[in-house]
Amino acid sequence: MKKIKNIRGQSVAELALVLPIFLIILMGIVEFGLLMSDYVIVVNAAREGTRVAALGGTEDDVIAKVEEVTSTLQDSNISITITPNEYERERGEAITVEVAYVSEPIMPLIKNISPELYNIKSKMTMRIE
Repeated sequence: MKKIKNIRGQSVAELALVLPIFLIILMGIVEFGLLMSDYVIVVNAAREGTRVAALGGTEDDVIAKVEEVTSTLQDSNISITITPNEYERERGEAITVEVAYVSEPIMPLIKNISPELYNIKSKMTMRIE
């Protein structure tokens, strides 16, 4: 009679070695995807705010539009800079809106590996119409 080896224990040991590495990579991919999503939102907010300002909107209109577009982000981590202010704008001149957002890692393990915050910034310039 032949002895049948039990390979089940070997599979469990291999899984125990590979699974943590696989999960760390998977969490990194998810964290990067969330970071890219925040980046796209910030870029769109800067573009929409600049468009409102270029069409003659006030600073309150620009801020309202940026806050509308960034409604899924934490309001306390967003800063909006509009140059020049609404009293110095002239037709044909450039208007610049800069939106900055400080994004925090969401995954607990990623926070332990890389605890720093990610600064996302977008600056858009258009001609005032």
